[in-house]
Amino acid sequence: MRFSLTNVLYCTTHISPAYLSSLFKQKVGTSFTSYLVEYRLNLAQKLLRKTDLSCKEISHRVGYHNYAQFSKIFKIKFGGGL
Repeated sequence: MRFSLTNVLYCTTHISPAYLSSLFKQKVGTSFTSYLVEYRLNLAQKLLRKTDLSCKEISHRVGYHNYAQFSKIFKIKFGGGL
């Protein structure tokens, strides 16, 4: 069995990943992936405003290890450049 968060959750809760995803969307109103992207981008925006960290460092801190991908998604959400 591959080690992943999904597998750990299934092994500990005995809830299938599909059902867990459905429950999350039902309770939160969006998919887990969309929620995570939104959370990371909002955190990045706060860090950009309140720190002197570089954009690349912030992208890594919020969980994007590909700066180009982070930059593209950030521009789509907030417009403009970093």
